[in-house]
Amino acid sequence: MHVLLIGAGGFLGRHLAAALVAAGHTVTGTGRRGALPPGHAAQHWRRLELAAADNAADWPALLDSVDAVVYAAGLLREHRRGEFDAIHGRAPIALAGAAAASAGIRRIVLISALGAGEAVDAGFLGSRAAAEQALLALAPGVGVVLRPSLVYGVDGRSTGWLRRLALLPLTPLPGDGRQPLQPLHVADLCAAVCRLLQPDAPVPHGGIIEAVGPAPLTLRAYLAAYATASACQRHQCCRCRSGCCASQPAGWRPGARSRSARKR
Repeated sequence: MHVLLIGAGGFLGRHLAAALVAAGHTVTGTGRRGALPPGHAAQHWRRLELAAADNAADWPALLDSVDAVVYAAGLLREHRRGEFDAIHGRAPIALAGAAAASAGIRRIVLISALGAGEAVDAGFLGSRAAAEQALLALAPGVGVVLRPSLVYGVDGRSTGWLRRLALLPLTPLPGDGRQPLQPLHVADLCAAVCRLLQPDAPVPHGGIIEAVGPAPLTLRAYLAAYATASACQRHQCCRCRSGCCASQPAGWRPGARSRSARKR
């Protein structure tokens, strides 16, 4: 299958490209770079400025000969006002309109975010919710929305930030760090996307999958796990009998793949 991977240059996009190629797909990645980044797994590359791709007429040339689309572009914070709406909202909505009009597109996977269905404003989650609604309305039976929880991996930018935060001598936590999390390893998310591209993959009722990791824990426990794992690496105690690694919450270890990715 020829897969158009939008947002291929980011943390998730790089992992998705490698997983899709390993699964036997041909991948055309897109990003702001003018050429295929060194070491990238995608076989083909197209430069795409998503902030300017907000019209359905901008997409047909990219969709030519494509069988499936995976939209993995996203921002954690805006650098300029309106970027959430452009990247999370207008661009995927325009893509959905163009893809729905293309008879050759068999699957569109939109990677959104957990909580988008409860958004009350037009920010990070609200812009994603608008794209979800448009995709499911324009491409019923073809479009699928994946709402992952916090995605982690050893090379993830947010993972590195959280690791550094965990190592501070004093870490201020909003709400005493009791916010519930259910981290999902990037490899599990990639496996879910690959499964959705298989010919026999059913579209879930409502077209939405909430993908979470197997171990629920609080933000405080999540950071404590990073701190313990870092101590293990420094003192090489993972091979000793101290049992420090066994203290990770619910068997979870930072950087280790989840045993399963539970979908609700």
